[in-house]
Amino acid sequence: MENTFSKPNIKFPMFPVIYSYIEYAYNKVECYSDFVDFISICFNEAERTKNDVKKQAYTSIAESLYSVETNVSYSSKKLELNIEKL
Repeated sequence: MENTFSKPNIKFPMFPVIYSYIEYAYNKVECYSDFVDFISICFNEAERTKNDVKKQAYTSIAESLYSVETNVSYSSKKLELNIEKL
């Protein structure tokens, strides 16, 4: 069976340098499960780090890819989940 997954082609900013590390990890994505894992890792890294620049970089990439994959913005999904909790 052929791999029909085609990851989104995104252009990473050159600065801050953290994007080069994120891009390196993204370039290793080969299948859909890798893609989902990558988004999850980015969200986790954004939550763990104390560095605001690093947090923003991981968050922006993860939310962008989430939105491309689901056709729903991540912020609207969080709002929907919060409403469900009420």
